[in-house]
Amino acid sequence: MKRTKTVSPIGLMALLSVLALFLVHTPVKVSSAETRELSMAQRLNGQWVRQDAPYRLSITDIGPDGAMHSSYFNPRSIHVHKANWTVRQNRVHLFIEFQDRHYPGSRYFLKYNKEKDALEGEYYHAIQNATYDVAFVRLPAQ
Repeated sequence: MKRTKTVSPIGLMALLSVLALFLVHTPVKVSSAETRELSMAQRLNGQWVRQDAPYRLSITDIGPDGAMHSSYFNPRSIHVHKANWTVRQNRVHLFIEFQDRHYPGSRYFLKYNKEKDALEGEYYHAIQNATYDVAFVRLPAQ
C-alpha cells in the first residue's frame, strides 16, 4: 500500500506567504530603453482637440508595455475599445480603436510630433471605408 502525504492548510498558507513575500521583494529589472520609451510616451498625457473639428481626445495613465487610458468625445462620448502606444524610429505612435454606434472598428493611427506638441496621422472611418489625415493639438491645462 502506497502512502501519500497531505499538506496541512497551515503549511500551505505558510508556503504561499513565503512565495508572496519573495514576489513582492524581488525587484523588476527595467531596461534603460524601456524607461526612455515610457518617458517619451508620458508626454501624451493630457487633453487634445482635433484641429478640423471639436473632437476631443483625453489620454491618461500612460504605463509600461503600451498601456494607456483614452477617452474620446465627438462631442458625446464614443466608446474606446482599445488604446495603446509604441515607440518606433524614436517616435511615439498611438493606436485608438472605437466600438460604438456609428463607429464600429473606426480607428486612429497617430504619431507624436515633439516639435509641434501635436498628434498627427490618420483616422479610418470603418462605416465609410474612408481614411482622413488628422491632427490634434494639446489643450492648455485648466
